[in-house]
Amino acid sequence: LKINKGSLLRPMVKTILDGNYNPVEEQIIDLVQYPLTSINDIITLRYLSKKNPVFAAELELSLLWIEW
Repeated sequence: LKINKGSLLRPMVKTILDGNYNPVEEQIIDLVQYPLTSINDIITLRYLSKKNPVFAAELELSLLWIEW
């Protein structure tokens, strides 16, 4: 969501899925406050569609939706 200028490797992130790829209530986390937590990998839409195809399809549609 946002880069921390004082610590580029500790951005603010938003959680939308749990460790089993199930939707959770969105939460914004500032990784500066969690020094032992790190980002290990990027989850692609292709990978997500294998783990939770319904969520992946909804996410993809939401990225394509344009309000006029």
